[in-house]
Amino acid sequence: MKKEIVSSIEDVLNSFGSITYKVSGKSMMPMIVPNRDIVTVKRKTEDMKLNINDVVLYHQKGKLILHRIVEVLPNSRYVILGDNCSRKEYNILEEDIIGVLTSFKHNGIHYETTDERYAEYVKRLRNSEFIRTKSKLIYDIIVQHLTILPSPFITKVKTCLRKLIVFQIEFV
Repeated sequence: MKKEIVSSIEDVLNSFGSITYKVSGKSMMPMIVPNRDIVTVKRKTEDMKLNINDVVLYHQKGKLILHRIVEVLPNSRYVILGDNCSRKEYNILEEDIIGVLTSFKHNGIHYETTDERYAEYVKRLRNSEFIRTKSKLIYDIIVQHLTILPSPFITKVKTCLRKLIVFQIEFV
């Protein structure tokens, strides 16, 4: 995400308390599809308690990232993982988190994070986390080594690999 966009998102959050925007990354697929689905993020306040399964907007290396809390650590630190990622991010600090997802529009349908369908998706997602992250890691490693092949062939192989080894929970 460009620096201007990062500061603009923060400015809107600080000025209005929430922001609705279209995400660009693939890390929260299938729940949030890049360049299509829309998210609403509420500004994190000092008194807000963050919990496991909250999807938070936070700073990391000059970028803003929207991922899910998978573990709460002592001293206001968190372990965070994107739904479509293979590696957890450790020791994310409370002060790096600037917002919390409150709703999103997926396939044109609006969902609140308090909806039962959303809670059921999160439950299925978290129950499959170990196998899903390991499968995604294998997929990423194989695809990384395919770069010497022609592009159309890589696309076909990636599609086959996704069907074979990537364990993905669909968002209903």
